[in-house]
Amino acid sequence: MNAKSEPRLIDNVKRLERHMLERIRGPAIALMRKIYPGLAAADAAPVVNIRAENGQTIAAGATPAAPVLLWGSGGFELSACIDPDDQALAVPLESDHAGFYGTGKPANPASTRQHDRGLAALLTFAYRKAAQALPGQLYLGHKAAGVWIVLDREQKTLTVEAPAIGGKIIIGAGAGPAYRAARTGDTVVASDGFAAWGAAVTVSLTTLGVPPSAPFDPDMGTIGSGSATTFIR
Repeated sequence: MNAKSEPRLIDNVKRLERHMLERIRGPAIALMRKIYPGLAAADAAPVVNIRAENGQTIAAGATPAAPVLLWGSGGFELSACIDPDDQALAVPLESDHAGFYGTGKPANPASTRQHDRGLAALLTFAYRKAAQALPGQLYLGHKAAGVWIVLDREQKTLTVEAPAIGGKIIIGAGAGPAYRAARTGDTVVASDGFAAWGAAVTVSLTTLGVPPSAPFDPDMGTIGSGSATTFIR
C-alpha cells in the first residue's frame, strides 16, 4: 500500500474522537412530544439537529418516556401540567437510573448503557425573550389565561390578580389604603352617618309623642357566619 494512501495516526485519532462525541450526548433543549397521563414522563425531541461525521445534519432521535424531574424538598412539591411542545432541558445521565425511579432509593445501574440520550431526564422550563417579572419581583402565573401572583420585595407586597375578570388582591405593607375583610364574630357597627340618622329619627318620634321602645344603638351585633370559600371580583 502506498504510504501516502495510508491513514495517518492523527486522522484515525480525530475519527475516533468524532465517533465518541457522536455517541456521548450532552444536555440539549427539547420539546415534549408524547405525554404519559398519570406519570411525570414524556417523549422529548431535541430542537437542534446532530451534525454527523460526514458533515451532514440529521434529526436527533426522541428520548422515549423520559422522567420529568419536579422541584421538591422537605416534603413540598412544585409542579405544573405538561403539554405537547412544552420546553425542557434533556440531561443524559451517566448510567441507567431505572432502579432508582422505581423505588426512590439507591440502586445498581439497570443496564450497561452510559451517557445515552435514551437515559435523559427532563427539566421543564419556559424560554422567553423577556421575563414577566419586573426588577425586584417573583412572578408565578399563566399570562395567556390571565391569572398570576406577583411577590414584590421592594413594595413588600403579594398581589393575586385575574385581570380577565377584573379581580385583584394586594397584601402587604405597600398595599395602599387598608381595606379590611370581615370575619365571623366581628362586631357590626353603624357608620357615623347612619348613627346620626338613627338618632335624628329617635328625636323626631319622641317629639311626635311616639318615642321608640329603646334608643337607637349603633352596635348592631356581630357577623354570624361566613363562607368557606370566598370569591372576590
